[in-house]
Amino acid sequence: MCVAVLTALGSQSPEMVIDKLWDQLHAHSLPPRSLLVVVGKLTLSKVGASYLIPTWKYILRHLRMAQEEADMLAMCPLLSALVISAQKHLGTGNDEVKGTDRKVVSIMAYLTFRILFNHWWRSKFWR
Repeated sequence: MCVAVLTALGSQSPEMVIDKLWDQLHAHSLPPRSLLVVVGKLTLSKVGASYLIPTWKYILRHLRMAQEEADMLAMCPLLSALVISAQKHLGTGNDEVKGTDRKVVSIMAYLTFRILFNHWWRSKFWR
């Protein structure tokens, strides 16, 4: 139910919901999963394109701090939506969409891979 309410709110004011993700309440802990799911959905919209890189940077910071596998898995839907959004917005033929260019997206994808590989994979298999 919380996802439905946040999605309805986000359809009217996506900035409000995305800004809630960046709220200081969640500075040292993972935001609620429902908020991550809704921000992922909003990232796919045209309004969400302007929040693509700042949201990705925010999630990378939390991905580095995640200690439990469940925390990392909770962020996967949002990471997936960020990748799809980047492909969609950059696949229009423009090299730059609202300040997001291919080089920045490539760097974000590379950093995501490095964090997942170094932090998650090593901790899982090298205990």
